[in-house]
Amino acid sequence: MRRTYAYGESAVEELAIAGLPVPVQLKRHPRARRMTLRVSQSRGGVILTMPHDCHYSDADSFVSKHVDWIKQHLDELPQTVPFADGAVIPFRGEEHAL
Repeated sequence: MRRTYAYGESAVEELAIAGLPVPVQLKRHPRARRMTLRVSQSRGGVILTMPHDCHYSDADSFVSKHVDWIKQHLDELPQTVPFADGAVIPFRGEEHAL
């Protein structure tokens, strides 16, 4: 499954990778010189930034080599709290009730 949409200066595509619970967002960035991989807490997913001339097969093998690292960092993300009436959310190190 591949979905493309615009994001700032770069195009973003989402790919489902076997063994990962979330899709990987592929960002082709005009100034990228190498592939970088990160787990975003705000988006709750995996982002792979890659140069425009990089092939999907290279991205697939790069992600496959780092599946354990990705899973570890996804497990370390804090659990999301729904923003609803009566919910207790952490903010700047303290718990606050809505």
